Amino acid sequence: MECTFPEHQPPASSGIAQEEANPCTDYWKLYVDGSSTAERSGASLILVNPEGFTIQQAITFAFKETNNQAEYEALISGLRLAKSIGIMKMIIYNDSQVIVKQTSGEYIAKDPKLV
Repeated sequence: MECTFPEHQPPASSGIAQEEANPCTDYWKLYVDGSSTAERSGASLILVNPEGFTIQQAITFAFKETNNQAEYEALISGLRLAKSIGIMKMIIYNDSQVIVKQTSGEYIAKDPKLV
């Protein structure tokens, strides 16, 4: 886990796009991404508080995952981290259309492991 203060911005290669002005200025931001290959699977989490303080965490899973399962595990891990430090308001960013649409109710999960 790594923490940085506001004067240190995430590098451009981190995949975090600059958001336009957001009226939710007291919300934390959670960026999650999961990945799976034939050899390993894992997740990355970045939490950013309203003042710009960031917490970054990389996770390696000790079990075989599909890419969608790794995306879900990343989201669950991020939610657990946020809960453990008492975050009450949060906006979540994820690049997986399947995960975003399933959690918002637009898609229905068919894989029993994803349900």
